Amino acid sequence: MSIGRGVHSAGSQSAGDDCASIFSRLRHARRRFEQFGWWRLDDWLDSPLWTFHDACAALLIVPLDLSPRDALAHSQAGVAWVRWAAVADGASATPCLRAMFANVEARLAAQGVRDLWCVARGSDWLSPYLSDHGYALTDRLFTYEMRLDGRPKQWKHLPADVFIRRATMDDLAAICALDALSFDAPWRYPPALMHVMFERAFWISVAVRAGQIVGYASSKLHTWNGHVVRLAVQPMARRLGIGRALLRDQVNHLAQAGLRVISLNTQGSNWAAQQLYRQLGFRRLSGEVRVLRKSLIQEEDKAA
Repeated sequence: MSIGRGVHSAGSQSAGDDCASIFSRLRHARRRFEQFGWWRLDDWLDSPLWTFHDACAALLIVPLDLSPRDALAHSQAGVAWVRWAAVADGASATPCLRAMFANVEARLAAQGVRDLWCVARGSDWLSPYLSDHGYALTDRLFTYEMRLDGRPKQWKHLPADVFIRRATMDDLAAICALDALSFDAPWRYPPALMHVMFERAFWISVAVRAGQIVGYASSKLHTWNGHVVRLAVQPMARRLGIGRALLRDQVNHLAQAGLRVISLNTQGSNWAAQQLYRQLGFRRLSGEVRVLRKSLIQEEDKAA
């Protein structure tokens, strides 16, 4: 299998011919960071977006709108996420990461990417290096959890003009449009990611009102629990109980699958969502994940 065609090397040694052996070393390295969401590492092994350093480190920063086979030139997103980083055991992390970040940031800036984002725990090995490379704290992600006792939940009825059903691929375009209305740029799901969500989600539901999709939610299964990944309601349809109903629908289907623990994440700045989760019986867990951002726009460019 040819891995990483078109990759860039940030060191003196070409990585192109040794990609398979590099990943064999790095995917089990102690210093490894991964934040793919619906994606998996194997989806990206053949991507042209990798940056390597002397065959002992790798970095993958992906513009929001690209899929694994897309070249950087295809992006128009303006924002990108740190998806994967690793340094081989025994290698010095500082020079490797410095070279790779400088390499990829220059290429991203030339393509018009303005902001780089990453979510990481303070305990992640990469966190201090992100701070050194100019990533600053912008928000926090909190995890909420509900433990079920096996008895069916008794929920209030939906608004009379709204019903919830399972989503189908025919809903994809409408869900993408709704997602773009509901989330700020770095958090949106472009079509490529929506396709992966449809393939891998446990349950996706939509709320329909007057023949239009006005909300959707999705969840996935982990080993011992279910996780509600996405919950969005059209701005003009909020405060009608639709988000509450979508979340209840997800909880019910996860419970029917035998899950007894259900979790979800939300930004620390999203007070309305946190209030909803508490009202429905979720409790906030200790600990948090940091949301980090780095701007690639130079100060003089901002002033202009």
